[in-house]
This record gives sequence, structure tokens and C-alpha cells, in this order.
Amino acid sequence: MERRSFLQKLLLVAAGLGLSPGWLVGQAERYGQALAASSRKLALLIGINRYPGEGSPLQGCVTDVELQRELLRYRFGFDPADILILTDGAATSSAIQSAFAEHLGSASQTAETVVVQFSGYGQWRAGSSPERWQPALLLAGPEEAAAMGLERFFQLVQSLGTAQLTTILDCGFTYVAPAVRGNLQLRSRPPKVPKEVASTSPEAVALGRLPSGEVQQIWPSPPKGLLIAATAPQDLAAEAAWPGFHAGILTYLLTQYLWEITPATRLLIAFNQVASRRELGLFACQRPILEGKETARRIPPYFLTPPQVGVSGVIQEVKGNRAQVWLGGIPPAALCGLQPGTLLAPIAAEPSNASPAPLLIRSRNGLLAQVQPANGEGQIPPAGTPVREQLRS
Repeated sequence: MERRSFLQKLLLVAAGLGLSPGWLVGQAERYGQALAASSRKLALLIGINRYPGEGSPLQGCVTDVELQRELLRYRFGFDPADILILTDGAATSSAIQSAFAEHLGSASQTAETVVVQFSGYGQWRAGSSPERWQPALLLAGPEEAAAMGLERFFQLVQSLGTAQLTTILDCGFTYVAPAVRGNLQLRSRPPKVPKEVASTSPEAVALGRLPSGEVQQIWPSPPKGLLIAATAPQDLAAEAAWPGFHAGILTYLLTQYLWEITPATRLLIAFNQVASRRELGLFACQRPILEGKETARRIPPYFLTPPQVGVSGVIQEVKGNRAQVWLGGIPPAALCGLQPGTLLAPIAAEPSNASPAPLLIRSRNGLLAQVQPANGEGQIPPAGTPVREQLRS
């Protein structure tokens, strides 16, 4: 039944009961607000480029956060206020734990879905005994406090009140020199070796490897929901230089593909498509993993169904007859050839509405394009309008 028809019948019932239409509308609005509040979509996005101490700074982790934020906001309908972002110096251990407690916390009990992402360095660290090694996420802050064991991070995720959650780790833990390989940079640091262990394996320490001998690498049990990790514990993970920007290989390929999917796409299908991409094949040491495959066979990505078929991006900002467009849905290989003069077709909010006039790309920097109406006149659709590539110059 259509919404208008339903409301008309509801008003007739209310009149028959002697209820005021104004009272009924007020009650419906309050009910709608309560329903919306109980089905919030929550996200915590963490990205760290700048770390204290020596070593090459990362360049794509903050971009990962932007890629995920724009996807969640414009493709999956997240309210910007429900997406908490911690980048660089703000991503301390205490801030992350506070975010789980205060931003996610009790709200996650009634959330429709929760997405948690970490992009940054990972590292193997000595555990309770010299031969036991555990993975850790490297954070901002004083060196002695600038790490959180992956087990602890998983415990924070596990404590949330919903099982409809997706955890994304775009980092590695295993390190093999060199850290920079052409246009790729590893997202892992050499293992943190205690002094008493380093003295017995100086050659391994110099190469950034785990000490020789019997070594146990303890990988914690994944949290509830779904876990998407950039790579297996023993393999490498990297970020890459794409046309005009840096980003994690996993995050860019995943978010780009999710802009393109149809509403019927299941997560497992999307993951398999991403894992088989040519860009990952060029870096043979990175193999993404998905924990919770049986669930992924049944549900759409992030437990949400996108409203439209695939799109190329979205209008972010409109100023007069100029606008800025986010092109997160353009495949990497196609992005290189996206030149000024390319036409983008805005998608009408309702299929019955007339299609807005196409937009002409005036310039592009990375994933951001400046556009104007193709005919030089006319009104640009409002921010939030999705677009598709229509014709290349």
C-alpha cells in the first residue's frame, strides 16, 4: 500500500473514532522520530598517516576514512552525525576506547548496523613469553601507549550491542623489507622485539623479522558480525598511489565496487569480486580475508541494501552553476582517462521525474571533479544527487 493511501485510510479511521487529524499527525511524527532513533546507522572510522618516530609516514589512511565516509553517507544513508572520525593525532588508545563507549556504546543495542574501520600500521609484538607473538594496531600518542593489541580491539567490537556489525582492517602485521616498493607502501612495521630477545637474534632484528627459533603467532578469535581484513596474518598489506591520491588497496577497491553494486548483491559476491581484482593480483603478497562467510552469503554489504543500481559518484557541494562531485565509484583503470569534457548524468530522485541535464567535468583532482551544466545554463541538482558517467571526451 502506498504511503499516501495508507495515511488517507488512517485519517478516515481516526475521524470515525472522533480523533483529531492534527493529534493523529502529531502522534505519527513522534512515532516516526522514535523509530528513526532506534534504527540508527553508526560508524567509527580510524585512519592514521602520521606516526611518531622513524619510518616512512603513510599517505593513504586518512583517504581511506574519506572513501568510507562518503560511501556510508551517500550510498548507504548514514547521517553524518553518526559517523565518528578519528585521524592522526586524535586516534589515541583512550580516544578509541571512549568512542566505543560513548559514540557506539548503548546506541549500538538498537542500531540498524555498525561499521568500524581501522587504517594504519600493524605490528607483531612479544606476548606473555618470548616465543608468543601477538598482533597490535599502532596508534597515535606517546610511544609506550601508542599501540592496542588486536585482541583488545576485537573485545571492544564484541562488546557492542548488535551483531549486525562490520569490522574492516586495512593494515598488515607481517613486515618484509623494503617498506616502499614502487608505488606501494607496506602498512606494517618491523616486530617490536624485547632487548633480551634481540640480543639472541641480531640478524633477524636487523632485517625486521621475527626472531629465529620456535615462534608462535597468536591470532585472536574474530569478533561477532563480519570481519574484512586487508590480508592474512602471515602476508603483507599495502597502500598504493592511484591517479591523484593514495589509499589502501583494500579500502579503495572495496568502496569503489560498492558504489557500483545492484541492490541484490550479497556481501560474499562483492568480496570475491574485490579479491579477484587485477590491482590486487599485481601485489601477489596481499590476500584479503573475510570472516563470517556463511552470514555474508545471505546479507548485503554492511547489512544494508543500497537504494539504486550502481552509480559513479555523488554531487557533494553546489555553488551557483558550479558543483563539486565525488567520483568514488569510477574503477581505478577508468579513472586515469577521466578528462575535462566528460559528461556525467545526474540520477533523478524518482524514476518518474524528468532526468536532470548532464554535467560537464571542467577539472579533476583525484576523486574530486568540478562540474557545470553541459549546456552552460540550467540548475544543478542538489548535493546528495548520485551521478553516472555518461560520455567521455
